[in-house]
Amino acid sequence: MLSVVRVGSAGKLEHQLLEELFSRGPLPARRVSENLADLEAQLAAVRTGQSLLRALTDERGLAEVEQYMRFVQDNAGSEVLRALATLEPGPSRLPRRAR
Repeated sequence: MLSVVRVGSAGKLEHQLLEELFSRGPLPARRVSENLADLEAQLAAVRTGQSLLRALTDERGLAEVEQYMRFVQDNAGSEVLRALATLEPGPSRLPRRAR
């Protein structure tokens, strides 16, 4: 577990700092290089999403994009509530999967 710490700025990760953080403590991370690659991939996905959202806002306007985002969030909340309403009261367990 990492404390709150800045691990990058201006879209760049601080690899040396992250390697130190992942490698220390009573339970150091395994496969640190894979963890760093995962973080780079997540950062790239955020950049792509940012670019696409800006393009959509340029095309459709901020008001329309915000309105649709509210709709998606409200609809998702309604669907979760609908799904939860179908559950039986009390504890439940998922069946074990064969390995």
